[in-house]
Amino acid sequence: SDDYHKRAGEFFGKALNVDKGNIFAAQGIGLIFADRGISSEAKEVFTQVRAAQSSFDSTLNLAHALVEMEKYSNAITLYASVSIDEAASTGKKVSLLLYLCRARYLLALDAGDVSAANLAIEDARKALELLPNDEPLKFNLGLLLQARAIAVKKTSEATAELFASALENLKEAETIFKALSFDEKLLLTRIALNQTIAKDIDKLSVSTEKSLKQQVDRLEQLKIQRELQSQKEQELKMQKEEAERKKLEEIEKNRKELAAKMRETEEKIKAVSNRS
Repeated sequence: SDDYHKRAGEFFGKALNVDKGNIFAAQGIGLIFADRGISSEAKEVFTQVRAAQSSFDSTLNLAHALVEMEKYSNAITLYASVSIDEAASTGKKVSLLLYLCRARYLLALDAGDVSAANLAIEDARKALELLPNDEPLKFNLGLLLQARAIAVKKTSEATAELFASALENLKEAETIFKALSFDEKLLLTRIALNQTIAKDIDKLSVSTEKSLKQQVDRLEQLKIQRELQSQKEQELKMQKEEAERKKLEEIEKNRKELAAKMRETEEKIKAVSNRS
């Protein structure tokens, strides 16, 4: 509540008055801003804390603030900069993987980023390797598989193979949801959403296939037109060459006839001269 935030802020403020370099007090103020949804101020505080003393917690807090500000790519970079080996316990390792999952999940939904969804699914599977029986983790994996299918729907570069992989994601997600035992209403809602997404992808797949076929047909038509045009140009070239050849033959024939007449005339002139 606001009262708790106010009291906590007063304690952290007093601690900072006593020790200006108290990283924990500064981080506490950043957490209050973050908890109240004042993301820009929280980011500013966590940035300063991280600059003063880079640590596992200060890096995560700054990344959390960036997520709330919808700067998902920047948050992912920060989360990924933390070595999972720094998380001493299994719980912390799982938490770090889930933070990455969430940021990538949001990026996948926001921008239709299929690669972000792929990486989020990898992180979720790693978390499940650490806690294989954890049902919330399995549910999260199902959500991420759905998110990838939705990202495929949004991408402008979808292919038949990509659509097929999205449908496989949805089948796996449905299998996961059906095997879980908590909140039946939520699970049924997710299964219904799965089926809706699958229908949308089927329609897109058919539409894309039809579009591709039209493009192939159009290219084939253009190819045929180019071949006909080339053939026509070749025929015109041959006709022109034939006309040129006949013209030269006609010129040569006329030249020979003219030469023959000239010789005949010369011979007649000579004969007349001789008689004279």
